[in-house]
Amino acid sequence: MSRFRNNLYTVEAIVFRDHAHRYIRSDDGTLFSNDRKTKILVADLPEWYVYGRYHKRFGYMSTKGITDLRYVPNKFTNHYLKDDSLYVAYGGKIEDAPLPNTGAFYDRLIGYDDIVWGGEIISVLRGAQIYSNYDISSIVEQLKEKKEWLVNEYPDEFGPERWDFDVDACFSEPFDNGHPQKYYAITLDNYFTPSIVSSSKRYYGTLQEIESFIDSLDQDQFSETVNAFRSFKKGKKAVTHHVAYAEKPLLEPVTLISENYQSLKERSWDFINIWDCIYTMKLHTVFMDILLIKDGDEYIRCIKPKIYGFCYHSNAHAEDHWEPVHNAWGHPGIVLFDDRKEPTVLTSLFLPEKKFSDVKAGVDALYSEDISLDPVCEDIFADG
Repeated sequence: MSRFRNNLYTVEAIVFRDHAHRYIRSDDGTLFSNDRKTKILVADLPEWYVYGRYHKRFGYMSTKGITDLRYVPNKFTNHYLKDDSLYVAYGGKIEDAPLPNTGAFYDRLIGYDDIVWGGEIISVLRGAQIYSNYDISSIVEQLKEKKEWLVNEYPDEFGPERWDFDVDACFSEPFDNGHPQKYYAITLDNYFTPSIVSSSKRYYGTLQEIESFIDSLDQDQFSETVNAFRSFKKGKKAVTHHVAYAEKPLLEPVTLISENYQSLKERSWDFINIWDCIYTMKLHTVFMDILLIKDGDEYIRCIKPKIYGFCYHSNAHAEDHWEPVHNAWGHPGIVLFDDRKEPTVLTSLFLPEKKFSDVKAGVDALYSEDISLDPVCEDIFADG
């Protein structure tokens, strides 16, 4: 039996607290079903669950097993899709409801399991076409008719010079189900060790990020790593290369638990290198993508920063001299420099920043401002 017994899993739930309805998220990155916590992560969901906003909650709706769809355009307001409805059935047919004798309000359709509104109508239609092999051509024609109706009824808002929505283009461009990208660990030599010692270090990224990193390497110096990645791209998953004089897997999938984005200003701190020398670091602004991933049995907070105004001071400098960070002695391709507009230091991959044994502590720590940028310094100064 499939563990995915519900057609909708949401990232957030709505609860009544302190005399008001409030949105909450789980403390361990898991999803909700009918506002009840599950053990399912976004990374667990099959591809036919499509991301969107459903019933005032962000989440993922299944588009597999759909047996009938009914699109009902709203022609009482000058909105496109926003007030329209798509009725979804996962078994049987959707039919018109019999008219009640009392004349009271009634549901005009029966046999449906869910309703979708707004832009998610397009997403669910595309998912149904791909994963349920459902013929959506008649509904696409209805969408075109609704567009023409708006143009004719509200020319000031929807005339050709003001609004041009291409219905056909919506169904011809590559489909994005809204799932987060999959992440991998790549094992490389650890440059933050004395030169007489060898060890390995894991970095993290999407396949696209890792490919950009691989392309930046010296193809001769890192030929084994480059060739192993090319083999991986061709479908050979169990590829290895030599790291710290030992054969190691090149790439291993990891599980994304949760993510966050953060910006901080005017930070300074002391970074201590492997020889206990102190570099005083400071920056003007840093923007960071932050992940909590599960790598084996460990939960790891990872950072991918973009740093402006990054400089350092040490005993080798005059007292009031700050040296801009414009070189790196760590693993090639990890720390990058962009001087096109203003000096910027960034990383090609996510750097492991802190480990947690408990997933709840890791999720909670995603929103902390107490995030160390020492991992960046490790790949800047290496063993120096």
